[in-house]
Amino acid sequence: MKIEDVKDIISFAEVNGYSAKVSDVSYIVLENTFSNKTLAYRALFNNTENNTEEHIKEYDKSEMIQCIKQYMFSNKYIITNDELDEIKNKDNISAEENREGLIKLIGRIENAMDNGKMSQKDGIAKMVDIRSRLQSKFEMEKTNERTNIIIPPSYNAICPYCGHEVTAKTEDNE
Repeated sequence: MKIEDVKDIISFAEVNGYSAKVSDVSYIVLENTFSNKTLAYRALFNNTENNTEEHIKEYDKSEMIQCIKQYMFSNKYIITNDELDEIKNKDNISAEENREGLIKLIGRIENAMDNGKMSQKDGIAKMVDIRSRLQSKFEMEKTNERTNIIIPPSYNAICPYCGHEVTAKTEDNE
C-alpha cells in the first residue's frame, strides 16, 4: 500500500463524514494481518486508559472503522482470511497434481490434432516439450541423492612456533 492509497482512504472517510487518521487505517491493516483486534489496537494506541477490551470492541465496531474497512475490502487493499486461504490453496499444487495436469494436457493436444484444430507439427512439438519436462522432473526426483566430494587436505601439520597450518615433509610427499 502506497501513501497515495492511504490518502485516498482518508479522503473517502472524509467524504462520508468521518475524520479518519493514518492510525485508523493502520489499525485496520494490522487487525487484518494479525487477525486480532486487541493486539492491533494495543500496538498502535499503547495508552493504558483506553486499553480495555470494551473500548477496543467499541472502537472496532464504530461507524468510521466499518466505513474504512468496507472501502479497503472493496478496493482490495486488504483481503479476508477466506480469500487469503483460497489464494494459498491455488498456489500450492503438489508435484503429483502438476504431473496429472501435464498428462491431461497431452491428451487435449492429441484430441486437438485429431480434430484438426492444431497442426501435427505444433502438436508434436508441444507434446515433446511436455514429455521432456516430465522426464527431467522424474529423473531429478530419482537422482536427488547426496553427492559427497572429498577434498584432500593441503596442510598436514601445525607449526609449533606460530600455530598455523603448514605442509610438512613426509614420506608420501617427498
